[in-house]
Amino acid sequence: MDGSSGKGGMVAKLGASFFADPASMGTGARVRPLLDTNDDGELDATEIELGIERILDFAFSQKGNVWIYAEGRTVPPVTDQAARRAMPVLVLQGEHDASTPAHGIARLSAAFAKAGNARVEVRMLPGMGHTLGPAASPIDDLGRAPDAATYVGVAEWLAANLAR
Repeated sequence: MDGSSGKGGMVAKLGASFFADPASMGTGARVRPLLDTNDDGELDATEIELGIERILDFAFSQKGNVWIYAEGRTVPPVTDQAARRAMPVLVLQGEHDASTPAHGIARLSAAFAKAGNARVEVRMLPGMGHTLGPAASPIDDLGRAPDAATYVGVAEWLAANLAR
């Protein structure tokens, strides 16, 4: 069970890290002892169900690997900020974004519409990941840089919308 190596993207590896012993990551990872209550080196559904809350509590604690995303530490969701954005807005979403679900783009569009901002353009970028770089799937979303075409599209949108 080594979720820290292979072709999976950063989000997939983060997910695997919840189930692997942190001391063994990258060296043929072993099951996280906190979850493996019967010490058989494997996880069954009961062990995961009983232990995942403890794992998540730790992950979102100050010593955890997702502390930066803990409640009260991040900026408000974009859907909550929509009402304060009266200027033109361009929303770019990678089709294979492993961090932000594609269905979120519809909720964001609805939030802007509810706030009365009609100057919002939403673009789903095929074959792109969270950082708008190439990604063949959410698992392949490795944080690659956007290609030149993405920058050109943004520049064209800026030129058209800043001239208003």
